[in-house]
Amino acid sequence: GHGVHSPFAYRFVREVLRQPYAYYIYPELDEAARSEGRDPRVVRAMYRTALFFAPTPVEVQSAHSDAVEMALKAGNSHLCNPKETARCIIATDNAIDGVIRYWEQADSGMLFHTPEAAFFVKSKLLPHQRFDILLP
Repeated sequence: GHGVHSPFAYRFVREVLRQPYAYYIYPELDEAARSEGRDPRVVRAMYRTALFFAPTPVEVQSAHSDAVEMALKAGNSHLCNPKETARCIIATDNAIDGVIRYWEQADSGMLFHTPEAAFFVKSKLLPHQRFDILLP
């Protein structure tokens, strides 16, 4: 979060994506992620993102994953369906480039990009910025 000047971006990086504290569900999420060959850090970040935006829906663009579904349902009981407008789009796997292109075409909103995932926070109130970060 150091070098980030936007209060929202600083808070999102420090309190959501790079949160150092453990949550009660981490052992369960880690086991589910490892059983699918997924990075537990990404599944944890998805859980924290869903929790941060609750009850506003989030959208995930990823190959089907029980670990991801578990993380999102635990963090946010209202998941996005195709007819709703999500406040945040999370992408993993081959969908990362698509979300980056979607952010590039937008005139506002922040993209938080890691090597393993992309988190696009859609808001007209946020400047059009990209942050490349690493998950802890």
